[in-house]
Amino acid sequence: MVYNPLAGKGRAQKETKLVVEFFKKKGIRYTIQSTSSCTAFEQFDCLVLIGGDGTLNYMLNQHFPIPCPVLLIKGGTGNDFYTHLYGQLKTIELLELLLQKLHIQAIDIGKCNQHYFINGFGLGFDAAVVQTNTAKKQITGKLGYLLDVFLNLFHYNEQVISLKIDDEHPIQCSLFMLTIANGRTYGGGFKVAPKAILNDGLLEYIAILPVPKWKRLLLLPVIDRGWHLNLKMVNYQQIKSCEMSAQLPFSIHLDGELQKGTHFKVNLLQGQVLMLVP
Repeated sequence: MVYNPLAGKGRAQKETKLVVEFFKKKGIRYTIQSTSSCTAFEQFDCLVLIGGDGTLNYMLNQHFPIPCPVLLIKGGTGNDFYTHLYGQLKTIELLELLLQKLHIQAIDIGKCNQHYFINGFGLGFDAAVVQTNTAKKQITGKLGYLLDVFLNLFHYNEQVISLKIDDEHPIQCSLFMLTIANGRTYGGGFKVAPKAILNDGLLEYIAILPVPKWKRLLLLPVIDRGWHLNLKMVNYQQIKSCEMSAQLPFSIHLDGELQKGTHFKVNLLQGQVLMLVP
């Protein structure tokens, strides 16, 4: 069992206590470690990971390949990947299922340069929102994400990017936002990639062309509900790789973790993480 003591403003620590009580009651053997001090997992049958999307991203990048199946416990703020896997199941309900019905499923992940992501990659407005959210910690979850969206809505300016999708020829374009997704939602429930499937061997590519500032506010509830894929300003397709570059450094995020550079290449890695699912 590994928990992130910083996740969810202490929520992960509370969930850890619930898991420990459940395991003791059921006579399940366990060891407990924090994300900052955990070691290898070869000797374990299962890794119970308590935290949010950022915690899962951290473990993936620090310990890939993870040698045992992972059970994710909701201990973060947005918990988008947990919701994709387990819906609205509470911790105790999920643990009960662990003893009854859960099975192992191989989940796809993405690789961006030398880093891994499991929920999604974001560029442009998406990355600007994450950057604002990272800078302030007073309000978290979907409300905090929504406030950060409004802070950037009328100030973000598009940047010209060179894009190469799969084996197509590179193109120069200006984008309001680019998401390359494995999971369906971001920011505590925004359905940015509503058709995403975690084990289909494909990544969801959602590129939104420049949007007039007065029109951005109208676009927000459409994305929140996942109704944007057929809009004229949206380019949606399923891909296996994408390469992007620019003369000036630009920001991207991987599962909410910011990076900056002038060249990024995203590839799909199929079935690389084993998850325990209903």
